[in-house]
Amino acid sequence: MPRLGGHNPSWRGGKVSEPIVLEARLGLPQAEALLDRLRQPDALSEELAFDASGVEESSAAWIAVLIGFLQARPDSTAPVRVIDPSSEFVDAFSDLGLFQDLMRMEFS
Repeated sequence: MPRLGGHNPSWRGGKVSEPIVLEARLGLPQAEALLDRLRQPDALSEELAFDASGVEESSAAWIAVLIGFLQARPDSTAPVRVIDPSSEFVDAFSDLGLFQDLMRMEFS
């Protein structure tokens, strides 16, 4: 599958984390958990990967946390990757008018 979105050829390695398997429903509790995870010191230095294959519903709060993190990261940091996103995951970004932000990530 071709890579879409935020591929960063200037990133030269670092820690690659295990994919974070997302729950079916990404509500406020999941947004708070994501925020806690993204506040960890290694969040900027490792490649983050989200397995979004089982996502059925994404809240605006969860998406806002992720987009805020993407916008705060310097361009030279590790990419954020989405693995096998469900159509519901992609549609949630589109429904909020944030498809361009979704495309800042890599897809596999």
